[in-house]
Amino acid sequence: MIIWHDCISKYSNMESPINISSLVVSTSGGSQAPLTVFLGLTGGKTVGGNAGASTGNVDLYTVPACKRLFVTYALAYNSTASTITGTFYFQAYISGAYRQLQASVASIAANGAASFTLGIVLEAGEKFSASIGTTGLSVNFRGILFDNSVPFYSPRLTAPSSGNNTLYTCPTSTNALVVGGSLFAAGGQIQAVNATGSSLTYKLYVVPNGGVAGGANAVTPTAGTSAITNSLINFNAFQFGIATGDFIVYNTSVSTSGQFVWVNVMETPN
Repeated sequence: MIIWHDCISKYSNMESPINISSLVVSTSGGSQAPLTVFLGLTGGKTVGGNAGASTGNVDLYTVPACKRLFVTYALAYNSTASTITGTFYFQAYISGAYRQLQASVASIAANGAASFTLGIVLEAGEKFSASIGTTGLSVNFRGILFDNSVPFYSPRLTAPSSGNNTLYTCPTSTNALVVGGSLFAAGGQIQAVNATGSSLTYKLYVVPNGGVAGGANAVTPTAGTSAITNSLINFNAFQFGIATGDFIVYNTSVSTSGQFVWVNVMETPN
């Protein structure tokens, strides 16, 4: 059970890498984490990029050294009077390969668009990109670039195996808040893309410190949920906090490559 407290807390140390004000969230076990409204990120600035007539893997932005990029929104727009046919999706270049971030679309209608709104934090050297199967689309994105000393990032699984896979464990002396695609959204999201070429069954767990993934801490049906190929698994719930030692588990029925799983977390001292 989540309990919301009507009290405002704030870092007293103005040199903290995150400048926030927050509502405190308590779990029934006593752990706390803040529901956060970001007022600033150290070294933060907005960035964007666009591409016109290119096709293939089109890199829109490469994250500079010592920085992180929170991609908040991306759009592919068809400004023509006819449907444009050709596979399209947004992706990220991570650990030497392009990782699909959404279900692909086979066509975009006249004056229509395909968008990415789920959010992901990319690390230095990683790229935000689009896979474009045809010409005629206008592609752009926006995001927030900030120092990589800020404890706001996206733990991810690039090659999960069949069974339980730990996506994230909250570090010692730390609380963490799972957030969505917007810093100001109330929803917290865990994302997974199935681009394996076949269906799979998945489960998600948020496990308390010292616990074991099981029905008591499942956040999806315990029997598992089917995900067809070329689909996005989007666990979209309340913005929730976890405490030291708590962890998030992704369970999958296959070890096939083409799965990519991530979650956006903001950490604060407890």
